Amino acid sequence: MLVLGIVESSLELVPSTIAQHPAIKAAAAARRKMPEHTLLDEAVHSTAIKTLTDSEKRGRPDVLHRSLLTALDSVLARENLLRLFVHTGADAIIEVKSHTRLPRRFARFTGLMEQLLLTKRVPPQGSILMQLRRRKLAVQIQQLKPSCTFLLTEGGKQTPPTEFAQLICSEEKPLVMIGGFAHGSFTSTTMNLAERKVCIYPAPLSASTVVGIVLHSVANQLRLSKQRFNSS
Repeated sequence: MLVLGIVESSLELVPSTIAQHPAIKAAAAARRKMPEHTLLDEAVHSTAIKTLTDSEKRGRPDVLHRSLLTALDSVLARENLLRLFVHTGADAIIEVKSHTRLPRRFARFTGLMEQLLLTKRVPPQGSILMQLRRRKLAVQIQQLKPSCTFLLTEGGKQTPPTEFAQLICSEEKPLVMIGGFAHGSFTSTTMNLAERKVCIYPAPLSASTVVGIVLHSVANQLRLSKQRFNSS
């Protein structure tokens, strides 16, 4: 079982400090919502976001959307060999069931994330697909008890994807952490939580591309396609 954490993700509701900004009020009014009940999105709120601390890492929920779609569409998820969680920059943990089917359209994803951040679960009734808990990443890792914690970062040890997949598969319960933001760097807190720092490509890659490469490489290492063909 591979545990994948998309960490320091750029996912949050509009902060109260900028809720009265004209651009944010106009966008919220168009959707008939309170500003604080809408997702912070650089594509809509760019002028307001520039006034926030760490503005370069905020307001990009599209990064998480693409990364989650890639992970949940993977062979590992289909074979129930993937455990997935999201860590946000505000120190919240979102547990995502591997059989969750997210909306493909970003507008619907936005509404779903707004619901999750406000109600702490999706759907509001019935079997939970996603649940939010206020919890630091360090506590999440302690509870998971991984055999090894990997962090994908440009400054990590250069390791081709096939070799990295071998490392992952040699572990009983590996945790792989990938950044859920478009620009900026990991905090020192997150960096210190990683036992091994790895770089799988000598140039910047999008988060969803990294997710896809890692999960595909692990599936190949486990020969999941061959096993499925042989059993059919």
